[in-house]
Amino acid sequence: MSSTDDLQSSPPEVSGATQAADVPDSLLNRLMDQHEAEVQLQNLHLHSGDGSQETGTEAAIPVQQRSGSPTTPSNLTETMDDSDVTYAPTDDDEEEEDSSHSVEFIAETQVQEEEIQSTQLAPPQSSQMLESHQESAAAAVRDSTEDLGDSELDAEIERHEQEAARLRQLRAARRARPEHGPEPRRVRARVTPEQERQVTRHRQASIEQFVRNVRVRGADLPDPGREPASRRLSAHPEPSEIPLPEDEQQLHEQWISTANDVIPEHASIYSDFRLAFGDETDEGRRSREDEIKGIAKVLFDFKQNRRPGQHAMLKGREREGKTGALFSIALAAIILRMRVVILCAPNKVAPVVDMVKKIRAAGFGKYWNVRHTLGKKAIKDNDIPSSDVGQIFVAALGTLADLKKVKQFIQGEARGGHCTVTLIDECDELTQGRGNRTLNVPHHEDPATYQHYITSDARGEDEEDDDIPDFDPDSRRAMRGARKGNIAAASHFFKTELFKRTQVFACSATLSGYMLNPVGVFQHHLETPIFMVYPKPGYRGIEKFVIPEGCALENEGNLSLDQFKDSEPVQRMLRRFYDRENVCDGVRLEPRDRCRGGAVKLRGMLFISCSPKVNVYGGVEDIAREVCNTVDSWADVQGLGIHDSKETMFVCFVGKPTVRFGNKWLKMPSGASLETIYNRTAQEARRGSFSGLQLGLNEPFSSVCKHVVLIGYNLTRRAMTAAFTPADEPGVLCKLQYGILTAPKTLTIDAVSQRFNRASHDFGDYEVPEAYCVDVAMSPVALDMCKEFRKLEDEMVDEQRRNPRIHAEFRQQIQVFAKNLEDARVSKRNIRLAELSRTGRLRKEMMEREAIADRDPRFIEFKRWLRGDYVQENGQPYLESTWETYCRIVRREFLDEEEDIEVIVERAEDRVRELNALPRRGPEVQNEYQALKRFVEHRRARA
Repeated sequence: MSSTDDLQSSPPEVSGATQAADVPDSLLNRLMDQHEAEVQLQNLHLHSGDGSQETGTEAAIPVQQRSGSPTTPSNLTETMDDSDVTYAPTDDDEEEEDSSHSVEFIAETQVQEEEIQSTQLAPPQSSQMLESHQESAAAAVRDSTEDLGDSELDAEIERHEQEAARLRQLRAARRARPEHGPEPRRVRARVTPEQERQVTRHRQASIEQFVRNVRVRGADLPDPGREPASRRLSAHPEPSEIPLPEDEQQLHEQWISTANDVIPEHASIYSDFRLAFGDETDEGRRSREDEIKGIAKVLFDFKQNRRPGQHAMLKGREREGKTGALFSIALAAIILRMRVVILCAPNKVAPVVDMVKKIRAAGFGKYWNVRHTLGKKAIKDNDIPSSDVGQIFVAALGTLADLKKVKQFIQGEARGGHCTVTLIDECDELTQGRGNRTLNVPHHEDPATYQHYITSDARGEDEEDDDIPDFDPDSRRAMRGARKGNIAAASHFFKTELFKRTQVFACSATLSGYMLNPVGVFQHHLETPIFMVYPKPGYRGIEKFVIPEGCALENEGNLSLDQFKDSEPVQRMLRRFYDRENVCDGVRLEPRDRCRGGAVKLRGMLFISCSPKVNVYGGVEDIAREVCNTVDSWADVQGLGIHDSKETMFVCFVGKPTVRFGNKWLKMPSGASLETIYNRTAQEARRGSFSGLQLGLNEPFSSVCKHVVLIGYNLTRRAMTAAFTPADEPGVLCKLQYGILTAPKTLTIDAVSQRFNRASHDFGDYEVPEAYCVDVAMSPVALDMCKEFRKLEDEMVDEQRRNPRIHAEFRQQIQVFAKNLEDARVSKRNIRLAELSRTGRLRKEMMEREAIADRDPRFIEFKRWLRGDYVQENGQPYLESTWETYCRIVRREFLDEEEDIEVIVERAEDRVRELNALPRRGPEVQNEYQALKRFVEHRRARA
């Protein structure tokens, strides 16, 4: 007797519905091994009158429907379709890869279910879905057989089949006993359409418990005396009820409707992702519509072709709402029944924690689950909910183990019919440092070969001078790869395993490093779409950084502890900070719309970022102690205790953040934000943890914590919000208004500018004073270079958005040499920015040689002679314009400062004779003839 025959004991409720026979024998054996066969059979048949039977043990299927609504194993899967089936591989916090056994089983079951279903799966009630994220899915169970070999698995399968046959025979024999009587007929109760919808969703909510036979917190039997809460379908549509858009316009309209539904009513401007691509002005609405439709085009092309296209890029400055833009793209993808991966950088804990919290604050938890790769300790320390299933998967970009889990997620969703969109936050982190992997990069994707794919009519002097051949992007030559060495593991895995499986949207404040990734992430012959965060009127960035008088650092590179102690600019900046001399420190910021809230007071903090050292001499703790010594020395010298170092809180933002306050050190959990650290320290002060500092019950922490100093280096580049409102002072905005900033001697301009921009901020709805600025003690050269680099990035994005071009011609338009940035370095691989675009190289080289010629004393002598000594036949000197033209022509002869003057004169004489022999000479040729003739006359007269 087959397992199918045994399990078809009850008639189907819906024609064509999935039968319990689809449950594999291995699952049936697990159910039977855990309980007596008789008890399992009773649990599998849930009668309409009383839900599941009481057996003294946990029911195999937690019941979540109304009394009187029948549920059988056959109808638990009958309503699942690709709108909400989520691949759910198990993952262990201590392992690098997941259980392949459970992964394959879940994926196969979901594919079978999706092929035969007729209605859509809706998630559990919104009040149960993701407030804790632990009530929406069953915990993963690690199978003991997952490490067996093929032969051992075959033997295990055979053993289970024999055991299943024995149990079936036992069941058949017991059913045949006369004392059992005829099996009661199962008749489906009459239910209304609304009851049927609710029963269906409760069945779906418990499918994971049925498959895994694991009790889930929140999935217990309902209280028979309490009526389940209403779903309020009209006000809160389920994802399965969101219409599937057919074109860009419909997706835009559905995006607006869904965003209005999921975003919490009182969400902050940082959580309201509707503002990412536009505000509520007419211009802002048009901008939002254009961006969403552009994103929709990329998504539709991906879904229809089932093949990812050119990577799209998202540009946004630090603290300007890039995360909201990522969420906007994520929502558009989910509406199209896609799945979303969000990769965070640079490390495994802090960025993932920050991203998961932001996803919850944005309201996605109302309907959708979020998976992530955080371990148990990080989950506990940061109070982060965990889920084993989800439409959104958050992982760390640079962690190989996380990327392997991402691959599993994408593959599993592909089996279920879902395309996956990958959003890379801080995408330039994917251009990693040197590793030990090698990679074959196709010619048409190699960053070094972009000039070969510039069309003939778009080529300039830089392409023509080097005689660069044209390449057909569809030819075998274009597909042929070049071997690239020293590739890091995560970059290598991304290119080989993820590149062709998912549509990528790459996001960063600086895009140059990502474009120059040696693994090749762009195809030169395809147009590169770029989306941009809507410029916020309240944003203030690096352009507002100023170096006060006496605060310019003259040191080259970072500061040692001794240099920090002895630096006069550092001492001046410390004094400015403690005396709060910044023009906006303490200023009240008024809201633009007085109806949306009251004013806030700006309270400045100090950012010290001058050394990457951590736990060695000269590290973050030593810098904090030195600042304390400096502050205490002021009181000793002046005899006045104006400032007390015990009233300064130092936040050392390193791998595991630490705090110094009241001469006491505290450890904070990894991934904790500056706001969380401040509020936790305030709680400790209220408990009396700091001797000599008494804080009343209703007193704000600022009454004893007068100043806040942030000390950090590498980790302050990413996933670090350096502005917050204290929990006990809602009318205050704490923000970095002072900085002591340095850069290493080998300057990677993108990383340095990102770190400096921690002090940038979007003030949202508040009016910012015209005189606003951030006071910094730093090198003027480094500051100017950072500003020029950011202008370059902004201009290249603006040009591509105005006139979209293929990637090769997009790079050709970037003016690296014109801004004198060709020697600047980007990314962890220290790639020269000149590699981004060679346009202007020849012109730049010519200008450099002309500068050499202008310093040549032989040429200087000729210019003086032509201006002062030479007169025309009419007795008049040359006009100024004529003199400049002749000098410019003769300058070409002096470009090589090593060349002898006899060689130069001989070449000029030959050219004069050549031009003199021409029957006719145009204006340009005539100017050249007259200029060189005058030069020859000068040299003869001098001889």
